Amino acid sequence: MENSLDHLYDSNAVPSNSELQKLKDLLAPDEIALSRLEKEIKRAGEAIQT
Repeated sequence: MENSLDHLYDSNAVPSNSELQKLKDLLAPDEIALSRLEKEIKRAGEAIQT
């Protein structure tokens, strides 16, 4: 499946607002997963200290 953002790679193209929104939408699941992972690491750190 061709990504509509492919033209941005290996170029000096400036993404449009809609392209930026697509990138944000693509990254959102990773940001959620990272946030959950950070919380788990914090909990684990607190558990180790007790």
